Amino acid sequence: MVYNIALIGAGQLGSRHLQGLKKINLPVNIEVVDPNEESLLIAKERYKEIGDNENIKNIKFINSIENLNENIDLCIIATNSNVRAFATYQIIQKKKVKAIIFEKVLFQKIADYELIKSLLRKNNIKAWINCPRRLFPDYAEIKKHISKNEKLTFLLTGGNWGLGSNGIHFIDFLAYLNDNYDFKLSTSHLDKVVHDSKRMGFVEFTGTLQGEQSNGSEIIINARNGSTAPHIITIMGEKSIFIIDETNGDFKMSLLENNWKWENKKLKVFFQSDLTGDVTQEILLKGNCGLTSFDDSAKMHISYISSLLEFYNNSLKISTDTCPLT
Repeated sequence: MVYNIALIGAGQLGSRHLQGLKKINLPVNIEVVDPNEESLLIAKERYKEIGDNENIKNIKFINSIENLNENIDLCIIATNSNVRAFATYQIIQKKKVKAIIFEKVLFQKIADYELIKSLLRKNNIKAWINCPRRLFPDYAEIKKHISKNEKLTFLLTGGNWGLGSNGIHFIDFLAYLNDNYDFKLSTSHLDKVVHDSKRMGFVEFTGTLQGEQSNGSEIIINARNGSTAPHIITIMGEKSIFIIDETNGDFKMSLLENNWKWENKKLKVFFQSDLTGDVTQEILLKGNCGLTSFDDSAKMHISYISSLLEFYNNSLKISTDTCPLT
């Protein structure tokens, strides 16, 4: 059997997904869709950087969803967030899709979450959100020291690392560690200025985003404006403490069972091109994977986007239903 894979969006992240797909150990046809010819050219060049794989039976670079195969076993939607809901709607209406991996931030409008959720259910499509820290073996080891629904304190501090567009990754990370997806967030300590993102038409935030899970766990995410300092994560549980430096690939662990003695560990951080092939294989063969389910991620995204949208409207003294994060 040859599986059909569609990659929607050939930009920065989409092209890395494509590199990962080239490492797959199953026979596949790959179709890459992007209306931007320049993006397709970059994707082609990055595809060539990875060694040949006889499992890739055919690859096409096309400009329109209409030209895709009628039956798609897995679709990876790596467009910008402002068009992701529309692209999803189009592909579900026009093609027979079995499974979808979405990039994040998922959607900019709260209404789109229920719309896409109902479409997925109606068409019996399985879907996940690409928050890939769940796939890191070192984080799976950390999770073993944390009980389900354990009360944790999660602190992230760093320079201007893109709190708005990347903060959901760390909310998801905490949810993964203690299996709690119920968050309430506060924007009262964000900086009162809304920054233009490096990507035109999008915004960023700095300062501190605070939150609480339903079990009393705290999350504090800080991005210091004007700083290029790497982000550092501290996680404190009832019987464990972890300090993680993802930039330099190190973490420290202190456990009650070892009398709180510190242990220094190396951390393996994976690139997207290292992960997509394995995740795709798991979905195609088993119908599941280690990424966050659409329903669980949508619950966290709605809390996240709602809080930042309210802050965005209040800061600029406007009224819009769109939070322009990428």
